[in-house]
Amino acid sequence: MMGHGGHSGHSGHSGHSGHNAESDASENSEIIRKGEIDVYNIDVNMDGYVYQDQMHWNVISDEPGQCPICGMQLEKVSVTKARENLKSNGFKVK
Repeated sequence: MMGHGGHSGHSGHSGHSGHNAESDASENSEIIRKGEIDVYNIDVNMDGYVYQDQMHWNVISDEPGQCPICGMQLEKVSVTKARENLKSNGFKVK
């Protein structure tokens, strides 16, 4: 296929450098929540707050970080707000 020949230039593209860190990707993928989401259980330190991506609502962590899907910084929100965000965007919550 001739159209795919242009992809060889991607290997040196600096914007993709974060995708090469396999340990980061596997570690961050654990914060992509699936199924029925128990936000209270995610709040491991029990401070009443979690970090949630504002585009991918099911990306939630108890620690600051970045969304493994889009790379945005996770925003600190109350557990109650995180549950509201999930519900209003069609996710099932416990």
